[in-house]
Amino acid sequence: AVTSDRTIYAWGENSQCQLGDGTKTHRYSPVDIGFSTQYEITSLSADGGGQSTHVATADGAVMGWGYNNWGQLGDGTKTPSCTPVLTTGFEGTPLPSPAPTPLPTPAPTTEAVMMSVYTVQYGGFILTENGGAFAYGDGSYGRLGTGTSDTSGFTSPQRLDVNNIVQMDTSAQTGIVLTGAGEVHYWGEGLGTSTTSGSGSDYDLAEMPLSSFTETSAVRFVRAGGDTLAAAFWCAVFDDEYAVPECWGSNGYKELAQGSSTTDSWDVPVQMQGLPYGNVTHLELSGYYFGCAVINASQTWCWGWGGWGSMGDGNTHSTTAPVMVKDLANNITDLTVGLGSGCVIEGTAADGSTGAVKCWGYNGNGELGDGTTALRSTPVDTGLRDAVMVSMSKAGSSHTTVLTSDGTLYAFGYNAYCQLGDGTKTTRYSPVEINLMSQYQVYHIAVGGHHTSVTTLDGAVMSWGYNAYGQLGDGTKTDSCDPVFSGGYEGTPLPSPAPTPLPTPGPTGDHKVLGIAPGASCVMVLTSNGGAYGYGYDQYGRLGTGTQGSTFDYQNPNRMDVNNIVQLELGYVAGVALTGVGSVRYWPESTSSTTVASSSDYDVGTMSSDAFTEASAVRFVRPGGISMATNVWCVLFENEEAIPECWGDNSVKMLGQGSSTTDSWDVPLQVQGLPHG
Repeated sequence: AVTSDRTIYAWGENSQCQLGDGTKTHRYSPVDIGFSTQYEITSLSADGGGQSTHVATADGAVMGWGYNNWGQLGDGTKTPSCTPVLTTGFEGTPLPSPAPTPLPTPAPTTEAVMMSVYTVQYGGFILTENGGAFAYGDGSYGRLGTGTSDTSGFTSPQRLDVNNIVQMDTSAQTGIVLTGAGEVHYWGEGLGTSTTSGSGSDYDLAEMPLSSFTETSAVRFVRAGGDTLAAAFWCAVFDDEYAVPECWGSNGYKELAQGSSTTDSWDVPVQMQGLPYGNVTHLELSGYYFGCAVINASQTWCWGWGGWGSMGDGNTHSTTAPVMVKDLANNITDLTVGLGSGCVIEGTAADGSTGAVKCWGYNGNGELGDGTTALRSTPVDTGLRDAVMVSMSKAGSSHTTVLTSDGTLYAFGYNAYCQLGDGTKTTRYSPVEINLMSQYQVYHIAVGGHHTSVTTLDGAVMSWGYNAYGQLGDGTKTDSCDPVFSGGYEGTPLPSPAPTPLPTPGPTGDHKVLGIAPGASCVMVLTSNGGAYGYGYDQYGRLGTGTQGSTFDYQNPNRMDVNNIVQLELGYVAGVALTGVGSVRYWPESTSSTTVASSSDYDVGTMSSDAFTEASAVRFVRPGGISMATNVWCVLFENEEAIPECWGDNSVKMLGQGSSTTDSWDVPLQVQGLPHG
């Protein structure tokens, strides 16, 4: 799997190094394989034999790793590799490695690589790759984790006194971090609880002992909530996916979800009551006495104060136990909560679109993005699609920022201090595009009290909006309607990409890789001018060569004798291509048919358009089967109501003919019994 920040994760069988993590250790959970983020991945595939992996990049490179006994890595050898190797002729031009940018004095000079940015009311944090957290802005009430209340404002980053931080979260006045050793540290500690004796000074940076948790598995992630020091609360979610989250802190509005009318606060973690059993994929705590969680990446549940419709269940009342948010799809990819509102991103909405942003709750400044200021007790659609991240302010402001899959930022809500980033101070009730410089690729967003911060792939941190306390981190206290660099993290902007022709000996006219089609111990690459190149094991002509050769393998890419290909698919042995003029080419052609005669075993056949019952053009093609004698092929048509048609082996009724016949066919037949649609 590839994430939006270009990280590749893999899991499963690994006896041939096919996972690419440099080992042969089987992995039962996803691991980061350490693939270079210099490359923007456009295609990722595992071969049909399951023993090698292949990627294509935006700059024209094709790489593979794993088993290579048949030359399926395409690097001119038959040597297996536990790390990526370049396919001959498709080396591309990787992006330059960004140089670390040292922080200016008085900040440390050794922690310049940035991971994420977080915000508090009038302040922010930068989390660096080596586990340091740097705070800037208003330090009142100890909100920056310094252990003191500093109202003067830090215009340069101050390091938090905790090392090896791997994850953090913040609210208006509070925060919490998780270290690589599994330790939990939090601040905003002075609660004056009625159930325990209370602990420490109001501004202390405290540690929650792991022995305090009922659950024994490691902490997976942590969250902070509350808009004042007296209303701070925190939660922990565990590695055991079915463990109950545990929370502590203020409970004045039942934000700890204890399932009763009690409002006792707690200095030790207590298990949430009433949250449905399942994997907690998201959990977020509001700056205003409530929280929400997503179970199994599906249902969304909220609890606590609901006076503005923040429960999303159609009511405006508080709850002692979680209630389900109404009218959402059952596949949620992101969740955020603000002062009295919440938003999610739906993986696939009811209308079939992806990345829809739906919001509910308080809307006095248009922070729900539905074009009104009306309170919404159930989710409304912002109209945005293809979103990958959404962030609302938990810290005294009312605006929302959204990042889409193509790197575009949108914002809506209160804008008196330019916090939306559109260059104006006009409050927006519907999403507006934020024109951040195109050479920066944003991957993390955080909305604070009247300001917004983002991080980019190249190592920059940028902020805009209110800056009276130095919360933009640019060394000043001057508000900005345009992005300014925070904390000395200016990064290295990506250059405008220029097309890069392939070097010799590769096919110099095919310089853009559109996709990778993996087969069993072989691979084919589709290029932008319609060429298809195969390498690896070619027994039974699985690479579309028309022969199976004497050694069955190609260690370097070999061009298929078909032009103008727009779509390419490989199965275990079979392959099929669709050309720009609508021609369907398939191989190896022989199906051992009992109904019609067949051609040479290894030929690349052509299925003429008049062989199909359907008259509309072919939309896409698919191969199947596990041997030459069991190959099948199917096509779908541009007419969405048309029935798919298939041909080939039918010994186990793979053609879907709705009867006991096992006759194979060299001509297409309509699939029987598939629902109309």
